[in-house]
Amino acid sequence: MHQKLPMDAVTSETTDWTCKVQVVNKSCPRTRSDSSMHFQIVLVQDESEHQVSIVLYGVDILKYENLFGLFEIYLVLCTKVREPHSYSIRADLLAVIVNCSAIQYTTDQSKHFSEVIVIDQSKKPFLFTIRGDLADNERAALLHHLHEYPVIFSRRIGVTEFRGALILATRYQLTILTNPQYVQATTLKNWVKHNERMLLSYTLRNSSSSSLNLTPIEDQALAISTIPELLSTVQCFPVEAKLSLPDCP
Repeated sequence: MHQKLPMDAVTSETTDWTCKVQVVNKSCPRTRSDSSMHFQIVLVQDESEHQVSIVLYGVDILKYENLFGLFEIYLVLCTKVREPHSYSIRADLLAVIVNCSAIQYTTDQSKHFSEVIVIDQSKKPFLFTIRGDLADNERAALLHHLHEYPVIFSRRIGVTEFRGALILATRYQLTILTNPQYVQATTLKNWVKHNERMLLSYTLRNSSSSSLNLTPIEDQALAISTIPELLSTVQCFPVEAKLSLPDCP
């Protein structure tokens, strides 16, 4: 009898297992640079939102062309798995900006970038890296609208997975639209109105900071000295301190 397991519990040694998954991204078929292999990557996630990639090779790409539709649900049975490796896909991004870092530079100072925290209705934040001239051009506009929690849309960004973490980044010849007039963007703006307090919790540091934190402020213990600068944006936050009471007569 097959045992139902989450994807993170399945290893190359696991047998007789099953898992319900949903397709969250399906890339176009690609060929390796040396033309030795034709493949396609399908990104799926289980009920606990653990994500893995299904790789189709050669004739299987055409064979399963009508399967793995976006957001469709499938039952995976005893599929051969490999130990996790990093992978890269392209995807469209529609999300809310909740914080923006200062311009940063690589170790050798040859390239620069800015990081922003993005989030959508899933309430799961991600770091989105904006590189090069795009960082120079877009950062000022994003900071100007940051208090409004602007919605951005960008096509075919780079999405890399490594050891369970998703890394989002711009690619060459990519544009970012701020508050686009799309139905989906309007829906997201309406969602913002009902979740402003939660979004505020991710604005942890001043936007001039070069380091952003994906942990909401409610989950962090703060120094008492930082309270005055946070009162304008956040009303509830934890503080770790020692309480000293005077002796009563």
